[in-house]
Amino acid sequence: MLRDLNIAFAQADVEAILSHFTDDIHWQIVGETDLRGKEAVRTALEAMKDTFTTELTIHAIIAHGPEGTVNGVITTGQGGQAQGLPLP
Repeated sequence: MLRDLNIAFAQADVEAILSHFTDDIHWQIVGETDLRGKEAVRTALEAMKDTFTTELTIHAIIAHGPEGTVNGVITTGQGGQAQGLPLP
């Protein structure tokens, strides 16, 4: 699931991304983002479609029960690299 989710990010497929989330999602990127609810996530994803991933390198996927993490590098359409998601 985490692999598929990251591929959906690389393809800028907002609906595929959202299909992995429940309505009460709490998406937190420490020091950058704190979104609550699927509609807040949808709004943020739509706002950043132009800077979606052009290259995705996944180094490791770790899952334990209902929690998981992906370690990798995202190269954006503007040539930058990010470990988190820059949101408006």
